[in-house]
Amino acid sequence: PNGVAFNAAISACGRGRRWEAALHLVAESRSAGYPPTVVTFGAAISACEKGGQWHRVLHLLSQAGESRIAPDIIACSSAISACEKGQQWEQAVSLLADLRRRRLRPDVIAFNALISACAKGSQWHRALDLHEDLRRSSLEPDLVTFNATASACEKGRAWAEALQLLPELRRRGLEPDLITWHVLAEACAKAEQWAEAISALASMRAAGFRRNVALLNTVIEACEAHQQW
Repeated sequence: PNGVAFNAAISACGRGRRWEAALHLVAESRSAGYPPTVVTFGAAISACEKGGQWHRVLHLLSQAGESRIAPDIIACSSAISACEKGQQWEQAVSLLADLRRRRLRPDVIAFNALISACAKGSQWHRALDLHEDLRRSSLEPDLVTFNATASACEKGRAWAEALQLLPELRRRGLEPDLITWHVLAEACAKAEQWAEAISALASMRAAGFRRNVALLNTVIEACEAHQQW
């Protein structure tokens, strides 16, 4: 097989979530006299991202750098997503800085992964900063963007900041979904903002969404803390 065939096989492994086989093919292509190209690294990074192997993704990026190969925006977005799945927010933010040094523009998917990574790392201030970066760019935030940012605020008990996302979401022609209302209600309840939590629950019900028992219990506890039940 030639280099093109190896790359195709690595991509196929990625689609099949067979990251170990993908890495084996990268090594095999080297042995066969076909050094990895930007396509090779991109396919291998994608395979490892799908397999939840963030540390191997970073190793591949390091190997690419040693080979003086600069992965494209798609590969870098996959790397950010891998860090998000592995709850490695610092690594994800570092990758964003690297993108900017290379004058590459992250897309909405990359921003969403970054914001989600910060949410998982309880970095709500950073999540809001990234949301603002996205707003200032020519990119359009989607519902995933808003839900990820709201989730970061909820984890940081920043209930007011979470609620402030709702008007902007609607100005952009988007409508809150079940995740949006759930996160907003939980953010208010955890911060013992019982009135706002009940309002979010009412909006959730008016929109036709079912409320789960865990969320109701959280809101009830907030109300009980203020003797409002």
